[in-house]
Amino acid sequence: MSKPLAGGPPRLVLRELEIWNYGCARAPSKLCVFSKLTEHGLTYVFFDPEHGEARELLTIAKDPRNWVISPDGSKLAIVLDRHRIRFLSLDTGMAHEVTVKDWPLNSMDWSADGRSVFMPSITPRGIQVVLEVDQAGKATVVLEGNSNNEFVAMIQSPDGQYGLLEEVSPAENNAWMVDNF
Repeated sequence: MSKPLAGGPPRLVLRELEIWNYGCARAPSKLCVFSKLTEHGLTYVFFDPEHGEARELLTIAKDPRNWVISPDGSKLAIVLDRHRIRFLSLDTGMAHEVTVKDWPLNSMDWSADGRSVFMPSITPRGIQVVLEVDQAGKATVVLEGNSNNEFVAMIQSPDGQYGLLEEVSPAENNAWMVDNF
């Protein structure tokens, strides 16, 4: 479904069974991708958010842990298992895999410039961290929490100056929006 930010009724973009995840590149790109579970694994499908038209891109036989489309829509980053990431060019279909040693991996989000991904992980001592992993597999700790934190994701602002950190909070929570304060 889609709903205009300025208001108005929602509209159906596309209907599909077994959608597992979806993502869209940032404007001005209009490229969106969703993945769906099939009998052959996880199938990735391009779709047009304006008209809902879709076409299959590829299928990965093993269910990956997570994936995300780059800000410019040129690549997918796919977490294959606890230590491997596949970077796939959507322009050429070329892919390369990197191994991130010593860090368990699960989810990720691209950096604003599309050169690396941010991934929550954990040290052997149980300390939560956020890693920045480049496309060669080099991991750098950019944020360290403590044993009480559970980082889920870090999304960098489009200018790369800020980040939105998603963290599990074990209490009752609310979301607030403050305007004109």
